[in-house]
Amino acid sequence: MTTAEFRALQSPITAISPLRRGTSWLAALLLVVLRRISKLTMARQLEFIHFAHWQRLRTKDFPRLSPEQPREDFPYDFFVFSTNYNGDWDQYIDTFARVRHIRLGMRALWGTSQGFPGPIPLRNFKQYIHYLSYAEDLYYSAYPGSTVRTIEAALKVKEAVASFVAGGKPGESPAAFKQRYLSMVKAIAPSLGSAPARSPFAAPTLGPVLGRLAGGKDTSQTVFVAMSPIEVKPEHLVTTGIADRIAAASRASSPSPFAKCPMVHFARLVVLDDLRPKLGAEPGPSLRTNYLMFVAAIDGQIDDFLDCLYAADPDFVHDLWGRCLGYPEDRRGPVFLRRYIARSLLPVQLPFVAFKGQSAHDIRSAVAIHAEMLEWLAKVRCTRIGDDELMTSWQELQAQLFAGTQAPR
Repeated sequence: MTTAEFRALQSPITAISPLRRGTSWLAALLLVVLRRISKLTMARQLEFIHFAHWQRLRTKDFPRLSPEQPREDFPYDFFVFSTNYNGDWDQYIDTFARVRHIRLGMRALWGTSQGFPGPIPLRNFKQYIHYLSYAEDLYYSAYPGSTVRTIEAALKVKEAVASFVAGGKPGESPAAFKQRYLSMVKAIAPSLGSAPARSPFAAPTLGPVLGRLAGGKDTSQTVFVAMSPIEVKPEHLVTTGIADRIAAASRASSPSPFAKCPMVHFARLVVLDDLRPKLGAEPGPSLRTNYLMFVAAIDGQIDDFLDCLYAADPDFVHDLWGRCLGYPEDRRGPVFLRRYIARSLLPVQLPFVAFKGQSAHDIRSAVAIHAEMLEWLAKVRCTRIGDDELMTSWQELQAQLFAGTQAPR
């Protein structure tokens, strides 16, 4: 399966809409209330959204990191939405528009945006989302061949297999083993289905530095957005250079720099040279500075991830953020990246992750175990081999299943 085909399994959307004047406070209040009282059940029930976040972006919050950078002067604020989902774009938008309680949520979240036509009629709504969406210059997923449903199934299989292994007793007879094994297979049968396709990307290779930075104990998940100013308009040379560098990383046959950081679930980079006004409106104010938008969902703390990214590919860091306005000149080292991104961060009011408490490593290992189990079950017809042979074959598989599933330290 090619990289393009894997991208089709998981697709991103990054949409930025201008808010109606005087409604910015209402949008912010709604996001705060939803974060406190809502578990975003509607998103979880859809079973095709991996990650999403909603935020109010105030004009005065655009990071100004250099004295030469002018302040932005939009007379209104913005509403930012980004997500990763499975399946077809049209089906994704159709679901948001056709399911009643989801449609009501859409009206609440986007109701303060300029030109929002409502989810019905669908043609107008799709045109609206298309117009306000920005192309991702780089998109990375730690498990690109997996859907939300296949991950759910893989986690159930992994848990059942781990319980089965833990339930073994010293001196267990082959006959007793087979009886226990058949019960386990019967229990996981509904979750077997079709395993995710094999990823064309290698799993993160951990040297001593990356292994230390990967942690392994912190399964808290963080969604962050950083907006780094590139250069003041009308200059565009640095912006073009950064876009070209991102494109080269996206096209490269070697793994993405983000693939070398085991705590990353998803990451995207978007070069913004302007923000669109309301659909159909005359051109109004425009960005005075070009920006590099960086959105990521990670395990643990942002600083640990940035240390890992710098250790994995310092040249990539300096080719991107090192060329942005306000980055310390000729300063190499992860501490300067951490300080710079900290100044670029924007508040994320309403994040959503499909698998709380499951690290990227947990999910990748579950997907691998799911695939190995299916391959093994296809080869071994347990009812046609002897109990001794089945037990021996399983012991060999068990060593293979859990060889690489321990969290890095």
